[in-house]
Amino acid sequence: MVARATRSAALSLAGAGRDVRRPGDFMATVACTRCSALVPEEQTFYDSEARLICGSCQAGVEVEELDARGQKALKSAALGALACGFIGFCCNPVGIVTLLGLSSAIGVVTGFGRQDDEFKSANGWVFAVAIVALIILVLQSLYLALQILGLGATLLSG
Repeated sequence: MVARATRSAALSLAGAGRDVRRPGDFMATVACTRCSALVPEEQTFYDSEARLICGSCQAGVEVEELDARGQKALKSAALGALACGFIGFCCNPVGIVTLLGLSSAIGVVTGFGRQDDEFKSANGWVFAVAIVALIILVLQSLYLALQILGLGATLLSG
């Protein structure tokens, strides 16, 4: 009886990456644990829980992970903008804290508009925090501008 070789064994025997399989040779297939599709063993991936998944499910997993990372970044940026708003009242050398907070709050407001409806409904507080931070930071900017103009008027008059 002749044993049939798998693809990896055939490649190692042939060397240089030549595929020496012939029609009818054994080709292992496995079922995707997400969608139950039968996929050749060479085209499978492992998810974060070490389960075999197919290429299309792997693409979906990557999209979900990237969405989660982007949504977490929006939450962090909103809280950071609010923190800049409060820190700006205590210590704000040359208005740097205000400018950093403004850019972060504007980024959150524009980024929130690009999210799906499910995220918007579950995390409406992110948008509210960004708007509150934006209001605080705009008021700080106006106060700093008045200080600069007042200082300029004082220097010019005397």
